[in-house]
Amino acid sequence: DCLSNKGAQIVRVEVPGIPFSIPILNTHMQSGGKYEAVRIGQFRVLSEMIDRYTVPNDLFFAIGDFNTFPGRGSY
Repeated sequence: DCLSNKGAQIVRVEVPGIPFSIPILNTHMQSGGKYEAVRIGQFRVLSEMIDRYTVPNDLFFAIGDFNTFPGRGSY
């Protein structure tokens, strides 16, 4: 896990009966306390993706392994 490349994707899903598509973000963030700075950088990239591919104040889902906990700067 800690040595594998990380990534993220955003897809838009059309659900019958719902008049708009729903963006879903999926990611796996860097794990381990010593990688806190890396994880914070990954959250910055995710924030840019969200800004680029979603509409402000619209519904979207963010799922994945964020590898952060209360008390960490990345939380």
